[in-house]
Amino acid sequence: MALPDQVKVAYSEGYDFGIGVNYASGGPKNKAVTGDISAVELAAGDIVGYQISRVTSTSEIEKALGISVEADYGLSAFVAGASARFSFAQSVKVQASSLVLIVSATVRRAFQQIDKPRLTEAASEVARNPTLFAQRYGDMFVRGVNSGGLFVGCFRLDTGSSQMSTDISAELAGSYGLFSTEAEIKFKDVQRRFRSNLSVSMYHEGGPVDLHIDGVDNPLELLQNMNKFLESFKTQPNEVSVPYSVTMAPLTIVDGPAPLNEIDLQHAQDVLIFCAKHRTALVDQVNSFQFIADHQSRFKFENGASPQEIQRASECAQSDLDLVARCASRAMNDPGEADFPNAFAAAVHEDYPRSFMPAVMPVPIPFVLAPNTMPNFVGRPADPVISLLACINMEGIDHCLSFLGPMLDVLGEEKRLFADFFFTVLRSGTQIDVRGDSSVSGSIVRSQFPPAGVEVPSTATMVFEC
Repeated sequence: MALPDQVKVAYSEGYDFGIGVNYASGGPKNKAVTGDISAVELAAGDIVGYQISRVTSTSEIEKALGISVEADYGLSAFVAGASARFSFAQSVKVQASSLVLIVSATVRRAFQQIDKPRLTEAASEVARNPTLFAQRYGDMFVRGVNSGGLFVGCFRLDTGSSQMSTDISAELAGSYGLFSTEAEIKFKDVQRRFRSNLSVSMYHEGGPVDLHIDGVDNPLELLQNMNKFLESFKTQPNEVSVPYSVTMAPLTIVDGPAPLNEIDLQHAQDVLIFCAKHRTALVDQVNSFQFIADHQSRFKFENGASPQEIQRASECAQSDLDLVARCASRAMNDPGEADFPNAFAAAVHEDYPRSFMPAVMPVPIPFVLAPNTMPNFVGRPADPVISLLACINMEGIDHCLSFLGPMLDVLGEEKRLFADFFFTVLRSGTQIDVRGDSSVSGSIVRSQFPPAGVEVPSTATMVFEC
């Protein structure tokens, strides 16, 4: 098979218009091509796209980061320019018992390329020596550059089970609900229940240099940072743009030497694609096993695999991951010697595959909050909350729910949860301090102490400001 007509990969240091590239490894060579650089006529505008979605595998995050295996023949999975993106995808640690949502945005400015590429004078001088030419210039060249920016933010909630992740995703009204104003109260309740198991992370190329996350458990900051990222391209596009992807074309489209052995090159790319896909699957396995090994108190091992078996499964998957990486490295550095992992393992006298899935996995222990854990009252209508608090301070739960009746309907199903909480802490000796007039029409709870998610001791004083 011939080299592809065009390949799009993540930008890597050393790439520039006309730079020669080794197709198998993605490594930059000397400048091989020259020619006028121009944008597409009548297409000088920017292309902006963004999405918010739930992901269930590392490969979905890789796709959002522009390192899709299918799109670039496996090159982006291993070239140096994609290493930071892949490291970020790995750091999210997608695994079965986590709910992971991503918010991503891309800004693509007018695409520029060399329309009429020709060999440089230096490259022309060695064009009749294919071996020397390949060593100096490779077999492809950077023809076009996409500039602009890329933003990906991830929110991960470790729930303890895949079913609970699905339930919470539905509770938040799907992937978009998490970042909508209408769902803010629902989300804050989820945040209260799972605060210790929340994490947010962010990766961007281009945009403001001062984007940061103040609260590692506040995913709303991801949306705020994405908006700042997009706004920066409206106000100062030249200052915040960076090259984030390039297109490569074979040197055979210019007056150059015959390409390297195309059959060997195509086989090497097949190996790279296989390794990239297999590596992503192994990363997800390692994440799942390691999460169980690191959080043994959250799982029941009685009728399933033991902690020792889980640790062995993790080590075996990691062993396969290391072998796949070495297999891909050989395909990149020596295309003529490329082999798929089974053959590569036999050649280096190692066992493969070693990874396995235990017959019965440990069962997650349902996440249970202490009864004196402070709910999130901020933003709630003040009158029903304070009235329920005052009633529970004197009477029983069922009496207060019946006595206050329709007034509590605005609290929905959580009125029972709030009543149980008030009864628990007030009977233990906790004091209350209500500031402001909760009976004023439209009044809401503006602040609370202790904050949501904190266990309230009997010696504390709960403060509500209306």
